[in-house]
Amino acid sequence: MMILSPFRDYYDSCASYGVDMTVQYRRDTRQYNLRAETGPDGTLVKEFNYLLSLVKDRLPPLAGRISLVYVGFCGKIYVGLRPKVVCSTGRIYRNTVYPGRPAPELTYQTMWDARDVHEEDLDAEFNEYRFFNNKGDKSIRDWMDEKGLAPVGEWIEPFQRQQAPAFVAYDETLIINPCLQDFKFQRVMGGVDAFQQIEMFISGVLGVSDCPMIELTDKDRIQAHGFDQRSFRREPTKRG
Repeated sequence: MMILSPFRDYYDSCASYGVDMTVQYRRDTRQYNLRAETGPDGTLVKEFNYLLSLVKDRLPPLAGRISLVYVGFCGKIYVGLRPKVVCSTGRIYRNTVYPGRPAPELTYQTMWDARDVHEEDLDAEFNEYRFFNNKGDKSIRDWMDEKGLAPVGEWIEPFQRQQAPAFVAYDETLIINPCLQDFKFQRVMGGVDAFQQIEMFISGVLGVSDCPMIELTDKDRIQAHGFDQRSFRREPTKRG
């Protein structure tokens, strides 16, 4: 498979084992606001909001309002957590205010299984997020164990309509053809498997290989083989 993209992803290096010029993945990223159901992209946004609601209905209950991340990959949907994490401790931010103390430095972190979660957060109640406990709610540990790393379900049509093998949705954002490494998807699927599945999905389900061949520039050929603009340049030295 030939990958034509302005960015690198974790599975791109597999192209070094050989490139099938008849299968081309032009990985152009498109981003949408999932709240814009009445805008020019309203039909697309409504379709994905409905899809995400179907996926969420299949998930086990989870104690607390922790953000989810949905990764669509080759017709299947995978779900992980995407909470704010305190950089200095790695623990999920509970929005606890201490008078006189500066706010901690935070970052978003994608979590796919219990190994990604701080030990002290796995069985925490996260009562700060809610007014009451619902019977049947599960801790993060229980939720991770029940969810597993397998896909929640399979929906082919949205991928076909977008002519894309992957998307990511979280909070109010939808990204078509994302950089999956930004969401640690390599924790779910290794590089070789991801590369092979995308190649089969594009050539089979999407049928992109039936299209006329694209005339490639030298820059496209370099990208397709897993290199970038710095690959053949010497790094600058102190002497210039």
